[in-house]
Amino acid sequence: IFNNLVDDPDVHGIVMNARDITERKQTAEALRHQALHDPLTGLPNLGLLQQRLEQAVATAGREGGRLAVLRLDLDRFKEINDSFGHQTGDHLLQQAMPRLRTALRGADTVARLGGVEFALLLPGVATAGAAVTARKLLDALEPPFLAGGHELSLGASVGIAIYPEHGADAATLMRHAEAAMQTARQEANGFSLYDPAPSPAIETALDSAGRRPASVE
Repeated sequence: IFNNLVDDPDVHGIVMNARDITERKQTAEALRHQALHDPLTGLPNLGLLQQRLEQAVATAGREGGRLAVLRLDLDRFKEINDSFGHQTGDHLLQQAMPRLRTALRGADTVARLGGVEFALLLPGVATAGAAVTARKLLDALEPPFLAGGHELSLGASVGIAIYPEHGADAATLMRHAEAAMQTARQEANGFSLYDPAPSPAIETALDSAGRRPASVE
């Protein structure tokens, strides 16, 4: 705060009062980070992903661009948790995240939605590029992990939805990527592109999960 006291006969100058607010700013930034990131993995959470996805859709819409949304679910994780405990499972998740990042570009986002389900945002990527990334993700998870003194193997199911072919807004893209992920899981084929006419088995799986898209484009 500056006070102009040049005309004051006792001061003849400008008086400055300052307060160090570094700690307050650091606390505010820490709270903001906690609100937007998963505490176990440090990845963006659903809230931050939605912000980035909505921004990416708006940008792609203005510029006539493309983007891909991937949903990834880790396979066999419940068996590992049940057999070796949640601490081993948490350690496994923390090891898996750096591997997933190796398959991504700096502009991409990987977020933890909860449990062992993740979502990825790939700006500027269409079908072929999304398929390449999905394969890289699966390959990154293929080597065994060492957690809790045990050598453990993970797999994953990945679903892909592309803007604008599979949805013109963030919510639709997320739903359709999840539908594609269910297809990949049911057919055990690693990854799958969204199909607007899923098989009856996939429709039943989506209904039982309570997450079937309200409308199919």
